Amino acid sequence: MKLKKIILIYIMLSLYAATAAKEVSLDLKNTIDRAYGHDYELKNSQIDVENSSKEVKKAYKELMPKLNYNGNYTNYEKEDKIDSKNVSEYTENEFVIEQPLFQGGALLAKLDSAKQTRDKKNYTYIDSKINTKLSAIDKYLRVLVSNEELRVYQVSLESLQKQYEKINRKYELDMVSKTEVLPLNTRVLNLKTQVVEAKNNIAVSETDLKNFIGISHNDTVALKGLESKMYDISNINIENDVKYVRNNNRN
Repeated sequence: MKLKKIILIYIMLSLYAATAAKEVSLDLKNTIDRAYGHDYELKNSQIDVENSSKEVKKAYKELMPKLNYNGNYTNYEKEDKIDSKNVSEYTENEFVIEQPLFQGGALLAKLDSAKQTRDKKNYTYIDSKINTKLSAIDKYLRVLVSNEELRVYQVSLESLQKQYEKINRKYELDMVSKTEVLPLNTRVLNLKTQVVEAKNNIAVSETDLKNFIGISHNDTVALKGLESKMYDISNINIENDVKYVRNNNRN
């Protein structure tokens, strides 16, 4: 009985470990690679290319001369003059080259058709691969942008809350009127709403990315930022972004 309990606990722990959430680290390259591996349409397109290439090879073989071998072996007996038997053996070998002369036109047409089919399948595969890559990049960037947007809102909110606390304290001491407090309070509330919206955008964009590249919903993703060598970020100023958010929230 005790052994059964131990086995049951072991099985439950194994199932929990298999379904437990884990963090998946991603960069842009392995995100694209994961997308390639998870895209069933792309896989089917690749199989179509392979099959059409085989048909082209098959059509070429039908046009090529065929070398056939015929072998003949004969074993027979004969009697000589003194009534004794002798055994004779005879072997005949023949190599024949066959060329499809009268079907040449049809075979050439078959080869041309196979090539056209292969080229179309290859074009479809390349087009599908490009679309998969672009979609992976787009979904990856959406997650990065959503996270950066949240960070900007949070920095702005933190700064604005400090201002609000100071002016609200003055209001409590009757040093300022309520009309000076209300605008800041409204801006704080607006920013809090935008923080919630940004978090929702992150959740949606991450779920979209997970579905696209085949990651479990239970797992969390940690995305690496893009290398500065690939993109010019010298003109990006976070402080200006924060000021922009603040100014927009005054309206």
